[in-house]
Amino acid sequence: LLAAYDEAYPKMMRYFTDSQDGCINFLNDLKGINKEWVKLNDDGSWDINFGIGNDQEIADALGIGVETVQAIMRKLVDYNFDINLDSVYTDLELLQTKAEKANEKLIELGKTDIRFNFNTTDIDSLDKQIEDAFALYETFRNEDGTINLELEGAKEVQYMLVTLVRQKQELSKPFVMNVDASKVEGELGQALQLIKDYTTKKNEIEIFKVNGDVAQLQQAQMEIQGIARGLDLLPNNVKIALGLNDGNVQEMLDKIMNTNINVPAGLELDENSLNAFLQFISTLSPEVLVAAGVDSSLVENYVAEEKVDEGNIVEFEPKDTKVQAYLKTPKRGTGYIDFKVRTNEVDNYIRSHGGSTTGSSNGGSSQNSSSSNKSSKTGYSDRVRVDGTFHAHANGTNVGIKHDEDAIVNELGEEGLIRNGVFTKILGGMRKMRLKAGDIILNDKQVEELEKSGDV
Repeated sequence: LLAAYDEAYPKMMRYFTDSQDGCINFLNDLKGINKEWVKLNDDGSWDINFGIGNDQEIADALGIGVETVQAIMRKLVDYNFDINLDSVYTDLELLQTKAEKANEKLIELGKTDIRFNFNTTDIDSLDKQIEDAFALYETFRNEDGTINLELEGAKEVQYMLVTLVRQKQELSKPFVMNVDASKVEGELGQALQLIKDYTTKKNEIEIFKVNGDVAQLQQAQMEIQGIARGLDLLPNNVKIALGLNDGNVQEMLDKIMNTNINVPAGLELDENSLNAFLQFISTLSPEVLVAAGVDSSLVENYVAEEKVDEGNIVEFEPKDTKVQAYLKTPKRGTGYIDFKVRTNEVDNYIRSHGGSTTGSSNGGSSQNSSSSNKSSKTGYSDRVRVDGTFHAHANGTNVGIKHDEDAIVNELGEEGLIRNGVFTKILGGMRKMRLKAGDIILNDKQVEELEKSGDV
């Protein structure tokens, strides 16, 4: 590791400078290694064509890391070197940088007033931008149907369109592309690699169509046919595991395999079948892959499904007979009831007829019939203890009047008196009555209920 660092360090110092001299040093070194990558023209300009995804090869040739190569490429773009970013270039960030510069140039040329967003993660936005870029691309088309890249601004539109398509491909990338097929054993691993190759080749076809490269488009379509045949020849058990045995999926593969291809003559693979099979690939979720036999450790974001141990399930029928019997039985409880007796209207009535009020009592509580004269005020509050439902034969010492007193009875109806455990109905209208300590007064409602059911 130290030896590799010592070897790369001098080159890093040569390539990363405060001016474009570092970029020139990089290009000169590459020119001496492979003239197909870099060529210095007689007019001093550079032809830079790094081909399809040759980042790693360039890095190995120079003895530096691939990340370093891509960083230098971005510097080349920053210094406006014209790099031919061909096909499915590996560094999307570099494409985006170049596309942004191309967009600015097209605005300056008056070719468009749209500012494209090449970094958006919104698929709908990308579709709209791709549509706009294609419309702009059409303005550079010759009468024979080819794009005239010699026209000013044509290459810039091409860069923009390729970048937008690549960004959409990246966002729509099927999950299976994250699985290292080389680590999956047997024919299942072979199947996954074919599926990944199909996805890559389908993306290349989209880019080649934008670039108008007929030869590369013909080659890519023939290769994807070969991939389809490989998938068709897989063993049935693998097809079933991945869903490739589905009738609709098989129909897609048949159309791809059996189409005669001649791109220059306009004979190409059916676009709907190509897209439909790619959509099928997108359905291969982590759960599907693990169920098919892929080791879960190779599948990112896979969460094992919780399973119930069938052997530990106990079936039972709830028996609630005793509970229901308990609920049907009347309940008795012990507690306290707070109540306030208000005798304002009674006192006013007595005064209006020439009488006087020294205290009053009535059975105004809905739960308790007793009252006691606490003071000469027209109303008072009290708390009495009750035990279950009140019965007329109960001994009244716990809720009875605390001392002898005169009180108004029958204000709202005929009330009742319980004295020494004996009930007596108080007949007649409202009147004053002498009550003794321990007496209990039942209000008219309680008397009515007592006469009806014998219990209040």
